[in-house]
Amino acid sequence: MIKRVNLGGNPNIGVSIAVTEKAAIIPPHLEESMMDLIKESLEVELVKTPINGSNLAGALACGNSKGFVVSKYAFDREIEAIRKIGVNVERIPDRLTALGNIVLANDFGAIVNPLLSDKSVEVIAEVLDVEVKRGSIANFNITGSVATATNKGVLMHPSASQEDIKFVEETLKAPVDIGTVNNGTPLVGACSVANSKGIIVSLPTTGPELARIEEAFGFLEGDTLKPFTKELKGIDEQDIKEKIYSEFGSKHHIIRNKIKIEEIVEISEDEIQDPLIKSLLRE
Repeated sequence: MIKRVNLGGNPNIGVSIAVTEKAAIIPPHLEESMMDLIKESLEVELVKTPINGSNLAGALACGNSKGFVVSKYAFDREIEAIRKIGVNVERIPDRLTALGNIVLANDFGAIVNPLLSDKSVEVIAEVLDVEVKRGSIANFNITGSVATATNKGVLMHPSASQEDIKFVEETLKAPVDIGTVNNGTPLVGACSVANSKGIIVSLPTTGPELARIEEAFGFLEGDTLKPFTKELKGIDEQDIKEKIYSEFGSKHHIIRNKIKIEEIVEISEDEIQDPLIKSLLRE
């Protein structure tokens, strides 16, 4: 299930709400209709509490099914509010406070800002019960802002490289795709929240963006594979792969983890059938 909403006119849903498979930390004064929508869409228990005295729980907390981590400035009453629903939560001893912005996690792994201390990485690994790796996405250290991750898939900043995609897939053990939300916003983590049961995105998110988001998170699964053969001009196999991903994505809105490239073969000029490729070679 995917829903489009704004929180009081604010499209930065991922900054205001922290979501896992089991719980969502929401602003204390959120209206009843919005609370019902979050609960219905994501099938989670709601925790109404600020974090660090702020209503930006999505930016200041990060978690998975095992628990949440917050900064050392979180108040005792905020931590107790989360623990009341049976969820573990711990502070990290670090000068970096916006954990929702700098930690990307699901139930299989976590990718954190390279500047986090060893002790903070240790606490995150213990609370979330996952392997934690330092890294960046599209040259951004704010991994939680430029991506949204669930146990079924990950949507990342459109400038993420193939190396970024491979790193995230290996760490979070989920398929990865790139895209935008909010009518072209690349900070997908700031404008969306998701788990394996649902997705909530900002209101301006377009139809094509919604289709890509649903596929990225495994909500448009298809069982039928359609074979294809494509002639392309490229400098090497990686160049050809990128051109295939780009063409199928832009023309058919197919995410790259749904495209299975079995073989890339170099052919002679006499074997070329595509008139466009023939003309390119004559230039």
